[in-house]
Amino acid sequence: MTKKSNIYIGRQPIYNANLGVFAYELLFRSGDTDNVSASDKSGDEATSQVVINTFLEMGLENLVGTRNACINLGENYLLWENIPRIMPERVILDIPENLKINEASVNVVKDLKKAGFKLAVNDFTNRPEMAQLINYIDIIRINVMDLEYEITKKHVAQLKKYNKAMLAEKIEHLDDYDLYTSLGFTYFQGYFLSHPKIVKSQSISNNRLSVMNLIATINNPRHNVDQLEGIINKDIGLSYKILKLVNSALFGLSSKVESIKHCIVLLGRRQLISWATMMAMSNLDDRPHEMLHISLIRAKTCELLAKYSRASSEDCYFTVGLLSALDILMQQPIKQLVKNLPLSDEVRDALVYRKGDMGEALNSAIAFELSEWEKVKFKNLEKVDLVKVNLEAYRWANEITRNLR
Repeated sequence: MTKKSNIYIGRQPIYNANLGVFAYELLFRSGDTDNVSASDKSGDEATSQVVINTFLEMGLENLVGTRNACINLGENYLLWENIPRIMPERVILDIPENLKINEASVNVVKDLKKAGFKLAVNDFTNRPEMAQLINYIDIIRINVMDLEYEITKKHVAQLKKYNKAMLAEKIEHLDDYDLYTSLGFTYFQGYFLSHPKIVKSQSISNNRLSVMNLIATINNPRHNVDQLEGIINKDIGLSYKILKLVNSALFGLSSKVESIKHCIVLLGRRQLISWATMMAMSNLDDRPHEMLHISLIRAKTCELLAKYSRASSEDCYFTVGLLSALDILMQQPIKQLVKNLPLSDEVRDALVYRKGDMGEALNSAIAFELSEWEKVKFKNLEKVDLVKVNLEAYRWANEITRNLR
């Protein structure tokens, strides 16, 4: 029997103009020792791998939740007919830029559109024959990293006559997002929300300062259980969110939890602190919701790495992953943010310097996030365990996000 290879899952968000997630581009790589990425294989093989794992192995809902999925097609358009017509309205198919344009390929594209798929194509300003597909295209992608701004501006002006949504790819900084928004792009892709935009001012806005103070208060080890209960109960919004989440289907409790004290009994002090910290972070209404989602995935990934490797202090691993996104949310250096938080030296060193086992777990969580699979490793875990961690963390974060709305 042929050994079944492991698959790492990478999801790169595609944002709308309000920085909500419109879709996830799905990226896969074999977990075999050859360390070959899907992009290094033939486009047809990569497409087949993505389709099989999305629809049959892992399930669309587990990978993208309620969002759309974007899948890159291979060059052999004759194989596109084999793509399952499962929830086509939730799938964006990205047509390769080097597609051979002829009657047969145009007919295949037409059939995909008729089946209900959304279709995307790369900027074809320098390849005008691709315009033959324009009646079936929903999105035109432009790699803004490869073009100077003035050239991009010129291409946008030429493409606007088609009245299609345009997607700016490879945006690495929030400043660039602002720039390309003004050009009229509808969608945006890149890791610009995974990197902090550090503001020059050392002050923090009142909203963010209150959240930081709340996080510090909740995590203060000097507070006993009664004091912790009192702190949470004073914040009506915080206590409401915690009770709502604990009573959701996610926890599957047989009876309703009606008080924070009951939560402490059920969850334990450390776990309640983790949940309360997460809820406090969700109060940052001026930040894109996906930023919180990133921190949730990091937190669960770190916790699961500890669990699978049988490391102690799973809750601390969760805290490291959760707080690692504070610099993104607060737009301040992580070293400055955590110095006033009542954290252990081990947690602080993991957050600031990526030291110790917790720091290694955080590095792996961020490597998953950036699809840098070659950097994903933790202790002696097998690749199959790393794959399970990745998928379970995505599934958990999707469920939490759904219950926080």
